[in-house]
Amino acid sequence: MTLKRTVAICIIGTELVRGVIQDGHAKLISAEMTALGFSVEQIIIIPDDSGINRVLSDLVGNIDIIFTTGGLGPTTDDITRNVIAQTAGVELVEDEAARTYLTKRLGRNPGEANLSQVRFPRGFSIIPNPVGTAPGFCGTITNTENKKNTFIVSMPGPPVEMQEMFLVRALPVVKKIFNITQEKGRTEASVFLVPESPLEEACRVCAVPGVEWGTRIQPLRISLYLKSNSDTARKLMLKKLTDYLGAELVFPGDGMPYESLISNLKKNNLVVAGAESCTGGLVAKY
Repeated sequence: MTLKRTVAICIIGTELVRGVIQDGHAKLISAEMTALGFSVEQIIIIPDDSGINRVLSDLVGNIDIIFTTGGLGPTTDDITRNVIAQTAGVELVEDEAARTYLTKRLGRNPGEANLSQVRFPRGFSIIPNPVGTAPGFCGTITNTENKKNTFIVSMPGPPVEMQEMFLVRALPVVKKIFNITQEKGRTEASVFLVPESPLEEACRVCAVPGVEWGTRIQPLRISLYLKSNSDTARKLMLKKLTDYLGAELVFPGDGMPYESLISNLKKNNLVVAGAESCTGGLVAKY
């Protein structure tokens, strides 16, 4: 019998609890981890306060993986790294390479507030953040009572930073730690001018048995991921979606709107002419 591997997702941010902004991280993380065969047991939204400590203490030793998002910024209420270090029973230490990168990104010597972003729980591994100033980090915490280990991955809260870090950097680490060598096949497409809710409805209409889907909001497009062990089933659902939404709005792979335009122009043996005055040739270069 295969042991069930469990996941908890902690979304940290007072603005989330107060309803100022809406969380989208839990959907992405839970969909990806479920596809890898994990069981998502809890999704918790926590304000930036001492309650984080209580939540983590309850989870460590009882969950295989904890993902946290948020609380890695430079302000005084960004306490996630401090709480994780306290839960692990270690001190925060500054990483020289992370400080060098931060200095280069800021274009100046970082002040004390920014320097907090390059301090990590001792013994944890750093997860680079190429699109922001706060790296993530990951490591193992042992429950002192039941002696069971929990792997924790801490990522920044801004969506662009978190999504890149989770999909590109954290997932490969998780797969290696938990020896995941097989997973469902995946097909990616870019969808233009269709909001997330209508796209979800379209996926339901065009659903093919055995195919799971997930979305990721990106600049100028929504990335759509279709997952199934059957390549035929994935292709069928993508075709149904393309017919349903229109070929000009669904682009196979990770692409931008101009790539879809160019692709359709070439496919139909068409040309386009334009006159630019304020864009510095940005349109013509494509």
